[in-house]
Amino acid sequence: MSRSQAREYAFKLTFEYLFNKQPDENIEEFDIINVDEKNFVQELFDCVKTNFDDIEQKLQQSIKYPKTLKDIYTLDHAILIISIAEIDYLKQDKGVVINEAVRLAKRYSSDKSPKFINGVLSSIYNK
Repeated sequence: MSRSQAREYAFKLTFEYLFNKQPDENIEEFDIINVDEKNFVQELFDCVKTNFDDIEQKLQQSIKYPKTLKDIYTLDHAILIISIAEIDYLKQDKGVVINEAVRLAKRYSSDKSPKFINGVLSSIYNK
């Protein structure tokens, strides 16, 4: 398993968290063999839950009027949340995180999502 796959699992947990604030957090269900990657998934998802309100506020401030967080495609919303958590709280390299966010958007979201994700994250972190 790679860090990219671990990030993908954290994205899936975060997506579920957006619908149900008490998701099934059983990381044991994921096909994670590497303990370090399992710990990364847990650390990232715990970071999302702990800092959710602050992340949402930062994200809302970066969305251009008249959009609100409710207007964002839920898959994109989850990708943005884990990306902000990684950069702000886990101190991961912003370039790597943005590239991984775009990769997740290409895999799971709409055709316009990679550009949207890149634009939002770039506007936050490339000031």
